[in-house]
Amino acid sequence: THLICSHSKLLLINKALQKFNDNQLLGSHYVQEYLLAQYRRNRSINTIRTYFGAIFQFFKYLEAQGCQRFEMIRCEDLSAFVEHLQDRGLKPTTVFSRLLSLKAFFYYHIDAGRIDPAVLKRKLRIKLPQTLPRAIDPEDIRKLLAVIDNVRNRALIMTLLRTGMRIGELL
Repeated sequence: THLICSHSKLLLINKALQKFNDNQLLGSHYVQEYLLAQYRRNRSINTIRTYFGAIFQFFKYLEAQGCQRFEMIRCEDLSAFVEHLQDRGLKPTTVFSRLLSLKAFFYYHIDAGRIDPAVLKRKLRIKLPQTLPRAIDPEDIRKLLAVIDNVRNRALIMTLLRTGMRIGELL
C-alpha cells in the first residue's frame, strides 16, 4: 500500500505541474521543488492537493496582475490576493486555509534564500467567525434527565435545554 500511495502522490504532483505548465505560469520550477519537498516529507495526498490548489490560484492571480518574476513577489501581492478571495465571496475558513498554504510555500522559499522575507512581514489575519456550541444529542438528554430526581434541579435543566441558556446566564 505504501508504494501505491507514493505512486499516487507522484502522479498527482506530475498532473499538477503539467497544469501549471499548461497555463504558462511563472515560478514553475519553485512549485515543483516545493511539491517534491512535501512528497519527501510524506505529506498526505490531500495536503499536497490543497497546497497546490492555493499556489495555483495565487499564481493565476499574479499572472492577471502582470507579475513577471517569482523573486519580485511582494507583501502587497499576498494581501491583494487575500482581498481578491474575499471579494469572490469565499468563506473566511477557506481564505484562511489558502493563506496558510501560501505561507508554508513562502516560508520554504524564504528558508532557501530564494525570496525576500519581507513578503511575510505583514501579519495577515483572517477573522474566523466564532462557532456556536453543538446541540446535545437527544439520547444524552434522556440519560441526563433520567438521573435527576430533584424536581427543582429537573426544572432548572429543562429551562436550560428549552431556552438555550448557559448556566452562567441562569445564576
